[in-house]
Amino acid sequence: MTAILTLDGLTKRYGQVTAVDNVSLSIDANEFFSLIGPSGCGKTTTLRSVAGLESAQQGCIQMAGRTVFDAATRRDLPPNKRPIGMVFQSYAVWPHMNIYENIGYPLKVRGLPRDAIKARVQRVLDMLGMGNLGARMPSQLSGGQQQRVALGRALAIEPSLLLLDEPLSNLDAKLRESMRAELKQVQRDTGLPILYVTHDQDEALAMSDRIGVMSAGVLHQIGTPTEVYTRPATRFVLDFIGTVSYLPCEVLKWEDESVKIRWGEAGEASAMLGVNQDTPKHGPASLAVRPEHVLLTPVADAIQPGLARGRVKIRAYLGDAWEYHVRVGECLIRVRTDSAQALEEGSEVAVGVRQGYVVNADDAGQERVLFS
Repeated sequence: MTAILTLDGLTKRYGQVTAVDNVSLSIDANEFFSLIGPSGCGKTTTLRSVAGLESAQQGCIQMAGRTVFDAATRRDLPPNKRPIGMVFQSYAVWPHMNIYENIGYPLKVRGLPRDAIKARVQRVLDMLGMGNLGARMPSQLSGGQQQRVALGRALAIEPSLLLLDEPLSNLDAKLRESMRAELKQVQRDTGLPILYVTHDQDEALAMSDRIGVMSAGVLHQIGTPTEVYTRPATRFVLDFIGTVSYLPCEVLKWEDESVKIRWGEAGEASAMLGVNQDTPKHGPASLAVRPEHVLLTPVADAIQPGLARGRVKIRAYLGDAWEYHVRVGECLIRVRTDSAQALEEGSEVAVGVRQGYVVNADDAGQERVLFS
């Protein structure tokens, strides 16, 4: 598939601070690609560099086979010469213009005939479910409708790539969930590739074809939502995507394509997990588990060997599930179970692990995911 956007070795510094550190990635035609990471990780700086709002010190940016930025040759096309549409975190809707004028203004600046502007604006309004709202002023719209106007303005110029910088962060939870579906539907209807920046992992997992996970300017992993969640490449990705709890463990031995570990307060529990080339042969490590991968059973009902004992400290009813904080030895782990399984606070439980990750310290002192 043809790449619509390619970043090669992009590096951006502010004084002594490296905001984007040798980032390389590509986005294919029709792809919804999200950059995700905590505040200050470099994701918005990367997006602004693609837009031409920032100039990097190193690297190259190509769009649809055309070089729009090259630090080596000092080529740096301005934003209006790049085939992009952009939606910001703030709606940036002009308050003195009605909705029709807001969406049509970039077309007017480009010198399109009035009839062409009218037809294109109406097509965009219809696509966004706002076909009869063109005469309204921004002050008469809800937050979600104003965000649709900002999106419509970016779509109206028919860009080759759409850039979205945390566009849903100012919306309430229910509206944010609704707008996720709308954005994905717009992307499917138009076939327009999207580079989406967010700190919200739920947004990225729900909407993306692929995700890039960033921290401190470094791109840790690129993969499908399933890949970054189930096969995190680094300790940071494991911690940032989803929820994880840690338990001390010991690697006992390898058996074919799996490894046996011992964990639990008395060392009586064990688990068989898959291995990769970095898996240690033996010794102490940490077992990382996600809430949905922990099994809880009342001690009286536990018959499976290799379980640890724990005690329910806190429980919370979430409607479709129960979430528990369970103490196992000196550790407190989070567990999520089906809503039908209700355990009382203070009850003693048998704790098992259906799937987990073992992390260990490498020579640099940073823990990596070793196997799952």
